[in-house]
Amino acid sequence: MAPLRRWKPRYGRYKKADLVRFARERNLTVPSSKPGEAPSYSDYKKALGAADRDATFRFLDLPPELRTLIYDDLLILNNSYTCFPQILRTCRQIKNEATNTLYGHNLIDIKIWPDGIRAHGQRCGKYRHTAADLTLSDTSRIQWPDFLHQAQFVRVSLAWGVWRNVHTHPPTTLSELSKRIFISSIVLSLCEALAKKHRLRSIQFDFDRVAHNETQLHQMLYPVRLLGAGVQVATLAGLPVILSREELDIDFLAASPWKKMQVIRKCHHVASRALSIMYGGQGAPLDMLLFGALTAADVLKWAARDPYHLRNVLTAIFEKAIVRLRCVINASGPSLGADWRNEALLYEMYQLSRLDIDLKVGRLAM
Repeated sequence: MAPLRRWKPRYGRYKKADLVRFARERNLTVPSSKPGEAPSYSDYKKALGAADRDATFRFLDLPPELRTLIYDDLLILNNSYTCFPQILRTCRQIKNEATNTLYGHNLIDIKIWPDGIRAHGQRCGKYRHTAADLTLSDTSRIQWPDFLHQAQFVRVSLAWGVWRNVHTHPPTTLSELSKRIFISSIVLSLCEALAKKHRLRSIQFDFDRVAHNETQLHQMLYPVRLLGAGVQVATLAGLPVILSREELDIDFLAASPWKKMQVIRKCHHVASRALSIMYGGQGAPLDMLLFGALTAADVLKWAARDPYHLRNVLTAIFEKAIVRLRCVINASGPSLGADWRNEALLYEMYQLSRLDIDLKVGRLAM
């Protein structure tokens, strides 16, 4: 970017009385070109012009309104990836004044590309979605940049051809449900990274190519619950309502013993199906998840009169069940063959993922 052209006052447009006032306000001594006479009009013009060429001033002496205009010029992107945040490093006062301009007036773009994820052009770790198995994606390699914790406006979108590098075993077409779970796992990773510390006011998801109706959009954006109710969720279709299913909500479960057992059985059912596929329909003779569920029933009876303790017990039980289920599915993925596309099993996995999110939301609220 070329340096800004310096503005020079046109002193010839002013009367002599104005030039005298300018010189007095700037504490200038104006010598006369004719000894023994008062400085002439041209003497004042010459002195003021020389003072302008050599002028120095403290930036913080400028009025706040003028400093704000300078911050806007340096820090607002204006459809570009380039701005000049170096000004924030000059001193604490300038950083405090200008930080909100940088993060409060810019839309930070997060785009999912075929070769990975980029936030404002910066690659987010070594994550690449080039393979799909039953778990669809391993988001542990995503490294979200720290500046996202300061961002107030974020947009997440899909690049064209985002699926072209994804391959399956055996080779087959990636199902629409698989794509939505795949994208939802990335949204979950982002929301988990920002859950405890963020300044988000609005987050927009441009997923219209994979979410074809409101229900599918709600499914993909369910992890946004982790960001709290104060974040506006804007999409191409408007503002979706992130609904919480009562049968999966941890607070509702704590008040309903029957619901507790339903979720425990659900965890066991999904794990059993995965094990059944893995072992050719034989199932696992001793399933640790079932053992944990039976033990949990006894613990719940003992803790029924202590709601606070009961909540902690529930959280521990469900978290162990989810970890156990993920281990089973990860281990069984290479052996599943064509069955990994089983839509019913994928949907049950998604339901369990919702439970996982609800548990995290409950923990953040404690």
